[in-house]
Amino acid sequence: MVKRKTRNHKESSSAVNYRESSSDSDDVRSEDVLEWEDEEEASNHPVEPAASSSDSIERVLRQRDGVPGAVGSPTTWYNIQDKSDPMRELKVWTHLT
Repeated sequence: MVKRKTRNHKESSSAVNYRESSSDSDDVRSEDVLEWEDEEEASNHPVEPAASSSDSIERVLRQRDGVPGAVGSPTTWYNIQDKSDPMRELKVWTHLT
């Protein structure tokens, strides 16, 4: 029978030094420092919201006209090519072509 050599955890542990060895690490350069405004200064200068040029949803409908299940993945172009268009029944009685 072969005995395994076990290490004593206290003997194998050593202090790990994470400090950089270069002497430049103690110097603080101005380009490395981030600047920000205090909350008091920011409240004195209110920021105007930018004008939005995008469309927004103004009203959500409770019920929609269409074929049940004609949402999400079945309506992608590659699924329409493979399995046909799930909205084809709706196209008969609407102006969509």
